[in-house]
Amino acid sequence: MLCKFEVKNFKNFGEPFVFDLLSTKNYEFNPECVQNGVVANSIIYGPNACGKTNLGHAVFDIRTHLTDDKITEHYETDYLHAAQREGSAKFVYTFQFGEDEVEYAYEKASVRKLLSEVLKINGKTVISLDRREGSVAEFDLDGTETLNRDLGSGLGDENSPLSAVKYVANSTVLTATPENSVFRKFVAFVKNMEHFTTETARAVQAAAGTVADIILGGGRKLAGFETFLHQAGVACSLSVVEVSGEKQIAFDFGDSQLDFVTNASTGTLSLTAQYIQLITLRLQCDFSARSETNGVEVVGDARKQAEDMGWFPRVRPFLFIDEFDAFYHHAAARYMVETLKKLDCQSILTTHNTSIMSNDLLRPDCYFIMSATDIKPAYAFTDKELRKAHNIEKMYRAGVFNG
Repeated sequence: MLCKFEVKNFKNFGEPFVFDLLSTKNYEFNPECVQNGVVANSIIYGPNACGKTNLGHAVFDIRTHLTDDKITEHYETDYLHAAQREGSAKFVYTFQFGEDEVEYAYEKASVRKLLSEVLKINGKTVISLDRREGSVAEFDLDGTETLNRDLGSGLGDENSPLSAVKYVANSTVLTATPENSVFRKFVAFVKNMEHFTTETARAVQAAAGTVADIILGGGRKLAGFETFLHQAGVACSLSVVEVSGEKQIAFDFGDSQLDFVTNASTGTLSLTAQYIQLITLRLQCDFSARSETNGVEVVGDARKQAEDMGWFPRVRPFLFIDEFDAFYHHAAARYMVETLKKLDCQSILTTHNTSIMSNDLLRPDCYFIMSATDIKPAYAFTDKELRKAHNIEKMYRAGVFNG
């Protein structure tokens, strides 16, 4: 799980900005929202333009150089803070995997230009490289002894150098040690982090066939999707029709059917995108990795063993949804939060919807209030002991959490 995140000089975050998910209290209600002292389900509130969207981009910057993701325009433009006082953006992540801690810190001059990185496992530096001082990396993991440590010529280029961490993850079969197991968990966590924005809902509208393929794929029934919409407050009947030989989902009015994707409201399409996201969370993790013995992809019994050992997640372990309820009713928003709480997934949501700021849903250490300069849990803004009976939405509207 992500425990703590710090960023500096990235987009609007000119000064150090710390998001601490370890700042929990001993509330007895909704205990499932905190796991091993780490906030597992959180919702972020804050005024427009305080940086909630950029916080999501900052957290997911780690994937731009540790995975093969296509880099989006959000990262290509205005990457550094306008002042550019130091000429580089700094990121520090702290993760917790059981009793083990991983800290990963790096600096970048641009989204593609990695300047330095340091990976620590339980306080021990296991991978490090500072390209401002040279191209030779330091590795201290069993199995890396024969790796080429010079990551200069032929491994990336000056404007897009190769990450030392990615190089180790992709280039060697690490021996079976507790330390290497933690490294694998870290790599798998990052590979399977998911960033979901309202733009995804718009993409749904442009892919009717794809929507049907995903929702109906893997033996899934249309009734499951229909039930999801009903529980989220959308009353409708659905059916499957064939258009030009392809299955599509339609609104069913008995004697007539209307194409679902082209006729659904923006809110319903957003719910559809989130339903697809829930399928993705459960079924589409990246399990690609090298086995202990022969370097091939982990599949079948070996994959199950890897799951049982905690090397790979059974569902996507981390989800950040920006403006998660921008297009639908508060009842649907509440249902989505309740659904995420049931999954073994750390979730961070942003919203302006105060109707779901309730101790019946989460707790005061899981609701975060963000400004342009910091982010803190709701309880940190008042000396009053917050109990389950408190109406924290009313307190928020009254300005109690304004700092």
